[in-house]
Amino acid sequence: MNHELAIIGAGNMAEAIARGLLRAALFSRDQIAAIDPNPDRQRLFTEDLGIRCDGGKSPAACDIVVLAVKPFVIAEAIGAIRSKLRPDALIISIAAGISTKFLETTVGGTARVV
Repeated sequence: MNHELAIIGAGNMAEAIARGLLRAALFSRDQIAAIDPNPDRQRLFTEDLGIRCDGGKSPAACDIVVLAVKPFVIAEAIGAIRSKLRPDALIISIAAGISTKFLETTVGGTARVV
């Protein structure tokens, strides 16, 4: 099965995750999309990692979504993608101190949250 992975927030932790997934060949570059407002991080993901960043298919429409944003912006980040999330999406958060209950409530629907 070919899964598509979205990374919301392309900071250092997201970069480490992406590099690890690519190195382990768990995902190919064309199966990963990323979103980040910082042009430098967009450039790093696009040019250094070969991962599309902000173009093409909406990353929120992927079947696996990694929330790699700072805890204080997680509600805003989810709000920006919520209407585009697949109902069966797997949402993985690496935001410190954010409960799965909060994520389930904020995401809504039937998405699975880890």
